[in-house]
Amino acid sequence: MGVFCQIIDSGSMASAARTLGIAPATVTGVLAASEKRLGVRLLDRTTRRLNPTEAGQIWYTYAKRILEESAVAEDAVRGLSSEPRGLLRLSLPLGVATTFVYPHLQEFSRQFPLIELDLQVSDRTVDLLEHGFDMALRVGRLKDSDLVARPLLQYQRALYASPAYLAAYGRPEHPDELVAHRCLLYQHDRQPVYWEFCVGDKTQKILVKGNLHSNETNALLTWARAGLGVTRQPTWLLRQDLKSGQLVSVLDDYIVKRPSELPGIYAILPKATRYPVKVEAFIAFFKQKIRDQPS
Repeated sequence: MGVFCQIIDSGSMASAARTLGIAPATVTGVLAASEKRLGVRLLDRTTRRLNPTEAGQIWYTYAKRILEESAVAEDAVRGLSSEPRGLLRLSLPLGVATTFVYPHLQEFSRQFPLIELDLQVSDRTVDLLEHGFDMALRVGRLKDSDLVARPLLQYQRALYASPAYLAAYGRPEHPDELVAHRCLLYQHDRQPVYWEFCVGDKTQKILVKGNLHSNETNALLTWARAGLGVTRQPTWLLRQDLKSGQLVSVLDDYIVKRPSELPGIYAILPKATRYPVKVEAFIAFFKQKIRDQPS
C-alpha cells in the first residue's frame, strides 16, 4: 500500500523509487503484484503521468487512510514510553497561577526537566488556537464550546469583606440585604450581575450592584482589602486573607454547595484524538496538586 500511494503522490514510478530509496524495478514489481492480487488494473499508463483508474482511486483512498491511522497508532505507542519534552504554552488566570501552579513549579521542573514551560498569566480568556497555546486552565462554569474541558476541581464561592467595611456598613445577615451594600462586581461587559445563594431548598439569584467593577480578580481583591465593598470569590483563593484577618467571610450559611451547581477549575484543550505526552504530564501532575490542597 505504501509503495502504491507513493506512486500516486509522486506522479511517476521513477520519482516514487527515488523518494522511497529503492530500485525502480522494485516499484514496478510491487505494483504488478498488487494488480495481480486484486485482479484489477490500478494505474492508467496511457499518458506521460500515471493516473489511477477508478479501482486505483478507491484503493488509494483507503490505503492512504490506513497508512495515516497506522502512523498515529505508532506515535501513540511511542508516546507511552517516551519522556515528556518540548515547549508547553499555557494560559491561566492569576489566582490559579499563584495558588496552585507557582508553589509546585520547582517540583514539576525536577520531575520533568525536558519540558519548557511558557506561562501566560491573565484573567482574560484567550483563543487557544489563534494564539498558539497547547492548553489553558480556566475557572467557573463553562459555556458550550468546541474545546475539550477536563475537570480538575469543583469549588464553592463565598462572600468576603474587610472588617473596616463591615464596621462602616454593617454585616449582611441575608442575601436580600445585599441591595443596601456596595458589591464589587466581576464583569466582562455591562450586563447585570447576579450572585447565587442557597435559600432553604432552592437556589436564589440576587441582582447585585456597585460602583466598582472589573474583569481582573486582583483589582476586586485590592478593593475589598481596602474596605471598598463586598466581593464574591472562590474559597480557595482567600485563605491567606482570612488567616491574616484582612478579610472575613459573610453569609456563609447561604453558600451554594450542591455539586451540580458548583463551578470548577478545568484544563481546556483543543479537540484531538490524542494529546502530546507533555500535556498529559502537566495535567496529571497539577490535578493531583490541586486536589491535595483544601478548597
